[in-house]
Amino acid sequence: HGQVHVRRYGRGGATPVLYLPETPGGGGACAAFARTLAAGRDVYLVDLPGSGGTDPLPAPDAGGYADALRDVLTGLRLSQVDLVADFTATPLAMELARQAPD
Repeated sequence: HGQVHVRRYGRGGATPVLYLPETPGGGGACAAFARTLAAGRDVYLVDLPGSGGTDPLPAPDAGGYADALRDVLTGLRLSQVDLVADFTATPLAMELARQAPD
């Protein structure tokens, strides 16, 4: 799906967190909260497609966002994550959880 900007915080430990910031916008505004979440685990803060440093999707819909996020998880070699979503990213997180319940 193109370039994806991912910020990583933490040093391992418990199940990693995939953190989806509010759309539109990038994850930079959430960095302090992501660092707090990273106590004892890794947190991956993703700029969603079309936001921040991430390329847009050709046809942005919930399924396309979920597909792109699954590609990110595969690229990061993450088979299981806890999912955190801010405000308008919640429907995208729900679609990702529906498509990839693990």
